[in-house]
Parts: sequence; C-alpha cells; structure tokens
Amino acid sequence: MRFYIISRNFCRKMRILYCILAAFYLLSGCKKAYIQFGDQFVDNGYTNIVLVDTLTPVVSTIFRDSVITSNSGIMLAGMYKDSMFGIIRAKTFFNLAPPALRDFSLSARYDSLRLILKSNGTYYGDTSTVQTISIYQLAEPIQIGESQSSLYNTSDFPIQAGALGSITRRFIPSDTSSILVPMSDALGQDLFNLLSQKSDPVKDITSFINYFKGLQIAPGPGISNAVLGFRDSVVMRLYYHEANPSPVNEYLDFIFNNQALQFNQIQYDRTGTGLTILGPANREAESTLTNNMAFVQSATGLEAKIRFPTLRNLLQRPDYAQILKAELDILPVRGSFSGQYPLPPELDLYSTSLLNDPLSPLTITQAGGLAQVQNGNLQVDWLYGQNTFYSYDVTTFLQQQIAISDNNKNGLLIQPPAPAFESALNRLVLGDSRNIKDRIMLKVYYISIQP
Repeated sequence: MRFYIISRNFCRKMRILYCILAAFYLLSGCKKAYIQFGDQFVDNGYTNIVLVDTLTPVVSTIFRDSVITSNSGIMLAGMYKDSMFGIIRAKTFFNLAPPALRDFSLSARYDSLRLILKSNGTYYGDTSTVQTISIYQLAEPIQIGESQSSLYNTSDFPIQAGALGSITRRFIPSDTSSILVPMSDALGQDLFNLLSQKSDPVKDITSFINYFKGLQIAPGPGISNAVLGFRDSVVMRLYYHEANPSPVNEYLDFIFNNQALQFNQIQYDRTGTGLTILGPANREAESTLTNNMAFVQSATGLEAKIRFPTLRNLLQRPDYAQILKAELDILPVRGSFSGQYPLPPELDLYSTSLLNDPLSPLTITQAGGLAQVQNGNLQVDWLYGQNTFYSYDVTTFLQQQIAISDNNKNGLLIQPPAPAFESALNRLVLGDSRNIKDRIMLKVYYISIQP
C-alpha cells in the first residue's frame, strides 16, 4: 500500500487546526466536513494529510433477468451485433386511439394509410447502411398482469401473420422529419368503411382496442445494423378525398394511446462473448471471470458493482485518524466506445447491499445546502482516448463504510438514471484494477497523526 504525505510537520495545536481546515477546503471545495479535534492531537505531535491510491476496489457485473421498459416515452426498433455484448434485437409495442367521428360526403373515397414516425435522435450501431423496419398488428391487446404494475424488456404479445407495412431506407438519427411507412390498403379501406359508417368499433377507445389490438414495430428481414430510437408521438394517418365538386384531400389520425402500455421488448444473444457466464443461475460475476472488465447496459439487464473490501486496512495504520476526502474515477476501456457505441452520458452510483438492490443515490452538497445526485461528469478524450472518465466524490460513503466491522458486502451500483435506464442501449465497459488498458482509480486522503 503506497502513501503520499501531502502536508507535513505542524507542531503547534492551533497551527494544526488552521492547516487541516485549509487543506480540507482545497481538497473538497464544496462542503465543509465536520472534524472532531480533541485529545487525539498532542502539542508536540505532527499532523499530515496522506493520499492512498492502492486500496483496490473489487468490481463485478450484475445480471437482472427483467427490466421495466414501459412508460419511457421512447420507442426502439432494430437489431445489431455487438462483439462485446452480443446480438441485440429491439421491438416496440403500443396501441392507438381512433379519431373523432365526423360526417363524410357521398363522394368520399379512401386513398392510403401511413404510419408516421419521428426519430428521437438516438441510435446504437451502424446507421450508414440501409435497413428495414416492419409493422405488425397485434393478435391480443396489451395488458398488464394483475400482480404487475409495468411491462418489461421480456414482455411479449402475439402478432398476426404478415406485416401490415415496411420501409427500407437509410435512417439518419439527426433527421427528425416525418418517416411515412406505407401500410396495408386492405386495412385502410376497412378502417375507412368503419369511420364513414360510424360503426361501433370506432366509437370509443375501448371498443377500438378490442377490435384493433395494437401495433408492433420490429426489425425487418435481412441485415440490420442498428437499433433506432423513435418518439412515442407515433400516428397512423388515413388519407382520403372528397369531391365538392372538385377533389379535396383530407386525412384522419389514429393517435398514440396510453404511454403506460407502450413498452420495448429487448432481446439479446450473448453467445460467443465473455458474458455467457451470466444468467438466471449466476447473477453476479467478478471481473476476474470476465477478462478484468465489468459491463453496464441496463436495458439488457447489466449493471456493475464496486466494493471496497480493503478499506478497513486504513485502521491498521498507527497514524490514521479520519478519512478527509475520497475520489473515485471510472475509466471506460479504450476501444470499447465510439460513435456507433456511445457511452452513457450520465451514470449514477447507488449504495447497495449483498442483495444488489439500488438503495440511495450518491449525492454531493451544492451551494445553499442542496443535495444533488452525482452523474459522473463524463469527460471524453476523442483524440487519444486516454483521458476519458467518470468522476465521483465518495467521501461520505467511505466514511460510513469504514465504521462497519461486520463482513461488509455493501457497494455501489453503476446505472444510468431514468428514462435511459429503461430505454437506452448505451453501454460501458470498465476496467478493474488489473486491467492493462484502463483501470478504476480510488484516491483516499486521510488525516495522519504521528507521535
């Protein structure tokens, strides 16, 4: 264990107090910690501030077999192959509400039916090539089970045979203009007839969903190299015209209905990757079993956990008095992120126990005494890739943990905040302390009292 002396040889009691407080302000900058000065400081003693950077954190990957993906406001569709995370396939499910009834002239005629989508700007994979997305009609309405309150990445509802429509094109995430997907004219004509006759299936939402169960958007057949993100403001638009006496073009919109019943199904196949060790029978794997790396992709059930089992070694130091400040830097492994595979822009740390359930987020006190959740303040070095990291103040957490004398299995969970937790495929590969490329770094500053 290496130690670095930051401040040395303050002999007098008052000078000890002033210098420790000054050093603390320089190190923390944002919060005044309470430090008890008393008989532990002797007049002829020496007080140092020591930096320790060899308290080795233990890193592991946590597997969750299901993740809530409903009510996120984001629709995902597509497929791509990730050499580290496997094959990722996403489909989205939702239902629609009928338009308000209106009177049609005898000259009204059906023209076409389109599903209108808009990108939300997100993607995962390679969007430089064309790919296909297809639209299917559900065979059963979307429902939440009696014992559930949400829908999950593992939820599923059957579809009717044959696609209602599809589109093959290059999808440009930054282009937020409308994407019009041609849909079945047989369906369009049927809906037009129901509307023009004001039939029961289109009189209200409940009746319509019993008749038209909903839609699924899925990757089409053939090669697909990306999962695409769309807004949930999807519309199915029915175009028609009337002659009064000259033709007048009109349309009616079946609009997105009930965000709580829209969800993304996210399937994965990790065959051939280092993550096959994880599954229902093995929900946690230390980084020593995954090539000295841990993995975060919450929408497919992967989170990382950090523990500090050697923290109490500080208590064995005869000069140790108190943790003054602790900083944790999480470094993504070089080569694991790119424009195609972006890092999560924000990652929260949650305290957790042996059960690996998220408890309280790590916060930092801002001016005015307000507690703000730490999101990592991601710094990306696109030029050299050597100085990319998330940074956290873990002072309070470690001060609490060093006081626990039992077999401490507590740690910190790494996961993105909502709604990215449920709907984003951005992933992080972080190196443990043995990783030869990039490794997690913990720096602990403590007050040292030497007789």
